[in-house]
This record gives sequence, C-alpha cells and structure tokens, in this order.
Amino acid sequence: MIRTSLRKAGAVVLTASMLALNLTACQSNSDSASVSAVNEDAASNTENIITSTMNDELSINTAQTLAKNTRNQTVYVFDDASGVQDHATVNTKVTDNNGDTSSTNENVDKAAPVTINVTYYLNGKEISPEDLAGQSGEVKIRFDYVNNEEETITVNGETKTAYVPFTVATGLMLDNEKFTNIEVTNGKLSQVGSDVVALGVAFPGLADSLNLKFDSEEVNFDLPNYFEISADVTDFSLDMSLSVVSSNLLSDMDLDDLSVEDLQAKVNELQSAADQLEAGTVQLQEGTQQLEDNVPDLVSGVAALNDGAATLSSGVSAYTAGVASLNDGAAALDSNMQTLSSSLNTLYETLKANGFDTQIAALNEGINGTSGLMATLSNQMSTYKSRYETTYATAYEAVLAANDKDELAAQGITEDANIASVINSETENTAVYMTAGLCKLYAATADSTIINEIVALNQSAAAYKAMYASYTKLKAAGLDTGVQALTSAVGSFSTYQEGTLCSSLYALNVGATKLQQEGTSVLAAGASTLAANNSSLTSGAAALADGTETLNNAAATLSSGVSKLNTGAITLKDGMAEFNAEGISQITSLLGDDATTTLDTIKEVVKLGNNYTSFTGSTGNYDSTVTFIYKTAAVQ
Repeated sequence: MIRTSLRKAGAVVLTASMLALNLTACQSNSDSASVSAVNEDAASNTENIITSTMNDELSINTAQTLAKNTRNQTVYVFDDASGVQDHATVNTKVTDNNGDTSSTNENVDKAAPVTINVTYYLNGKEISPEDLAGQSGEVKIRFDYVNNEEETITVNGETKTAYVPFTVATGLMLDNEKFTNIEVTNGKLSQVGSDVVALGVAFPGLADSLNLKFDSEEVNFDLPNYFEISADVTDFSLDMSLSVVSSNLLSDMDLDDLSVEDLQAKVNELQSAADQLEAGTVQLQEGTQQLEDNVPDLVSGVAALNDGAATLSSGVSAYTAGVASLNDGAAALDSNMQTLSSSLNTLYETLKANGFDTQIAALNEGINGTSGLMATLSNQMSTYKSRYETTYATAYEAVLAANDKDELAAQGITEDANIASVINSETENTAVYMTAGLCKLYAATADSTIINEIVALNQSAAAYKAMYASYTKLKAAGLDTGVQALTSAVGSFSTYQEGTLCSSLYALNVGATKLQQEGTSVLAAGASTLAANNSSLTSGAAALADGTETLNNAAATLSSGVSKLNTGAITLKDGMAEFNAEGISQITSLLGDDATTTLDTIKEVVKLGNNYTSFTGSTGNYDSTVTFIYKTAAVQ
C-alpha cells in the first residue's frame, strides 16, 4: 500500500514539474537560404496554431529571452511522415556581457538526440503514410519516442546507466470535417476554431533512468514514452506535426529540500491512523462482549414474556368486556395529549425563536452587569460625592480668600457642617444641599465666583440625593437579586441546565410529544383495534401465545449468533493488533537505503538534464540552453 502511494506521489510530482517547463526557440537569420526556407515553413498557419496551442495548454513558451552572457541554441529537425530524419538546421544566438547579440546558422549532419517514430494504422492494420492518404476508416497514429542520449551516473558508489531527461511535446491539427470521435492517449485535445489540436507529452527513457526500488521491489512510474491518436476518418490527409524537445524539464524542481524525513512524516501519520483503528477494534470487541453478557437476561425475559402471553390468552375473555370503555377513554386521552403536545411545542418554539432566554440574560446584564443600572448608580453616587467634597472645599476657600474669617464668624458664616455627615446621610430626610453658613453666604455675597461655586455645590448635592434615593429604593425592592434569581431560573435554550425553565420546558415538550406519539397514540390505536375485533380477540391472544413461543425458541438462536459475533470481534481485534505490529509498523523499514538511493538517483538524473546545453560543441563560458523543434512532414 505504501509503495503504491509513494509511486503515485512521485509520478504526480515529476509530471507536474515536467509540464511546467519553459522552452526557448530562436528565430533564424534571413540572410541564409536554408534558414530562409525554415522561416517560410515556420510561418505556415498550421504551425502557428499548433505553437499557440502548446503555449496555452502545456505552458510551453517559445518566446526568445536574450539575457547577457547567454548562448541560446535552437535545432530544427526535419523528418519525413514516418519520422525519419531528413536534415537538421542549427541556429545559435550569443549575447555577450555588453548585451550585443550575434547569430550563426548551419546545416549539420548529425542525428537528433530523440528519434520520433510515427506509425499509421487503418482499421487495425499498419499502413504506410503514402498509402493512407485519401483512405477512410478507423485510423490510429502512434508517436514513439526513443532517447539516444545514454549516460553513466554513480549513486552511492554504484554505477548505473541513465538517459538525459528529455521531455517531448507533440502537436498536430486535425480537420474536424475529416476526423471525428477523436481520442488520445498520453495527451489532450484542444478546440481551435472549427478544428482540433491534439497535444501529447512524453518522457522517453526517464522511467529506465530512475529504475527505482522500495524495500528491494521495483517501482514502475507511469511516465509515458509514446503519444497516440485514434479517430474515425474520411478522406485521410494530415498537415505537418510539430514536436518540441527539451532537456531541462526537471531544472525547476527544488530537490535540495527533498528528503527521507518528509516521507517519514507521512509514515508517522499512517502509523497514528493504524493505532486509532486498533483501538477502535478493541472498543468494538468490548461492546460485543457486553452484548453477549446481557443475552442471558434477554433470553430469560423472552421466556417470561412467553409465560405471560399464555396467561393473557387464558384470561382475555374477561378483559374484552372493558375494551369499549378503554377505547373511548384512550381516544379522548390521545386527543388531549395531541393538543398538549402541540401547545407545548408552540410555546417552546415561540420562546426560543423570540430569544426569551437571551432577553432575560440581557435584562440581568442591564441591571447587575459592570455597566448595568446598579453599577451605574453606585458609580454616579461616588462621582457626585467626590465632586461635592471638592466643590465644598473650593467654595469655602474662596470665602476665606475674599473675607475676613473673624468678620464672617461674627456674621454667623462658619464652616459649621461636616462634609461626610452631609453626603453620607443614611436617610433621605437628613440629607441637605448646603451648610447653613454657605446658605447665608449665598444670600449675602455679590461675588460671582463664590456664587457659581455654591451653585455647583448645590447641584452636586442634589444629584447625589437623587442617585442615593433611586439606589436605596431599588436595593430595598430587591431588583438586583430578583433579576439574578430570574435569570438563573430561566436558564438557556442552548445549554442544558437541570432545574431551569428552558431545560424543563424542553424536557416537558419532548416528553409530551413522545408520550403522545409512542404512548397515547399507540394506546388509542390499539384500543380501537381491540374494540373492533373483540370477537377475534381470543383467537388473537392465542396467536400471540404462539408468537412468543416462536420468539422464545429464537432467543436461543440469538444467543448463539451473539456469541459468534463476539468471537469474530475478538478475531478482528487480534488480527488488527497483528497487522499493526507486523504490517504497518514494518513500513518504516521502506524508508531505509532504498529511499535514499531513490532520491539520489533523481538528483543525478536532474544533473544530466542541466548539463545538456549544446548540440554542436563547447558552450564556452556562456549560460547555455538548447531546444529541439521537430517538424514531421504532412501526409497529403
């Protein structure tokens, strides 16, 4: 299982990275006759459409990038309709450190690194492209890619054969008036106007290069080395096909951070899941054991039921006389229970929908919360008390500053009141607004500053008096404790609290509904049936006795079945424990030398691709790339 997961994960990573490749194709110099011919071919509408579709569908970019100190080489390979190479033209463009660019073009007599073999089939039989032209029927076109760049790599001291990791992307345009029911293998179809472009991607030689193993077993990655198209065709003809080949498909993969530790983390997750599954089988077995332990009581109960049914059958004649009365009473009871259940449900849902519990809680917060009424009154009393004391001191100091203290005393204006006794009066009747001395001063003085201070003092005392009166009355009335008790009694619809109104109402609603549905309704239906079938009740009771006898006999079978179920649960528990110990736990061994060798092999193959930077020789000190563009001839 782990090998399959690792194989699939590796294939996904590799394929995704390969499809993200970024290829560069350079333009030819118009001064050369051979290159001019290449440009004329490249200007064809079919080639433009295929190139554009590759850019859109496969993220292949054929635009030119001319960074400084770079050498970009594009090799144009011309094949016949079967894929046999006819000739190749190389365009090399060099940009030096000053940004100056020069181009060279040459025809080379050298085989391209990847051979493209194109095979054609008509109605299941191989046919040459020349003979296929103009034919109709079931056609299959297969592109097989052969990697000719074999190299030697060394992994953990062992020498291996590997191939430069070329990626091949092939595109060809199909006339939808001739090609129908098109299917592709290792590729996709893209609609372009009224025609269809078939695109394929392959990685020739890559699977052989990796040759990966886990726990000494070979792992075959699903890395295609061919591209196939099948369709129903009328009057066969095919324009040229275009293939782009690059060796740097893996260059963007960040392999430095790829490690066995990453795989170990996933294995740890698998081990945790297996441990939980093992624990679950233990709980299952404990449940079946409990069921088996309780089966004797069930069997005993069924036997008692059977005895009771026999007794019922013998005494049912005496019971039928009261069935009619029972029927009337049961019907009335059921009707009343329906009304009660409906009323309770309506009441409960209405209170819940209107937020009755949250409103009561909000009321309590408004009275007793930190920003509630009682706290606000208390805070305001403190505020006005402090303001009174400050203002009193200010006013009296103003009087002393403006008058002679002895003259004021002679006039009866003295500091004759204790501030605390005025402000902290315990009863409303003894609270005063101003001292007698300040009252006389207010009447006698014409100093506006002193008058303003005395007015402010009067206002503070009046405010305190009002706050004090309200606070003491609310306290005396028990508003705070009453709301708290109400909130506690009501409770919440969202949290079950035993003894609260919300929870009790819910339980009452559920109980009434259940009683009506499972009790009075059943009772009424049963009583009605009994009343309608009094004549056959005796025979029914006898049948009941027979049924309980059958149930009594089946109880023994049930006991045997439960015993077997428990035995099976024990087997499952033991098997899961063994599987976890000898199976899952052993998966860790897969992440030993094989995994390390696998990662190192991938890194070496990546190096082969990065090092393949020229088709025609030394690259000098330039940062070089090489791209191959194959043009396979048309079938007309």
